[in-house]
Amino acid sequence: MKKLLTKGQLSVLIVFAVLIIDQIIKILVKTNMYWHESIRITDWFYIYFTENNGMAFGMEIFGKLFLTTFRITKARELLDSTNYPIESIALSCGYSDALVFTKAFHAMKGMSPSKYRKESHKESTKEQLQEVEGLIARLLKP
Repeated sequence: MKKLLTKGQLSVLIVFAVLIIDQIIKILVKTNMYWHESIRITDWFYIYFTENNGMAFGMEIFGKLFLTTFRITKARELLDSTNYPIESIALSCGYSDALVFTKAFHAMKGMSPSKYRKESHKESTKEQLQEVEGLIARLLKP
């Protein structure tokens, strides 16, 4: 029987697989956990989320850009669909405080979160008004 991979190729494949799995776990933890949150796995094993920049291997540029994009997208959803305070949205999206969140949001969207919320609510109010007007027009049609 012929071998599919040599020992060297298998070793390289395993290393890349471990690195990819590590990056996926980091993304999942950063996007689904709050800072200093812990998840109990067993009586003696917990996953504890804390920032430790520079201490572990990671894709700094791509990873941070992807993470920031994901967080801002989640923040936009919360700004569109809730009336939560900006501070609460910042914390729920993984930012340490509202100032850091506001700077990141402004860099990505070109406006502050509060201005985005106002414009978003104006737009949704216009859409709702148009829907109601259309419904009234259909109801009044003979």
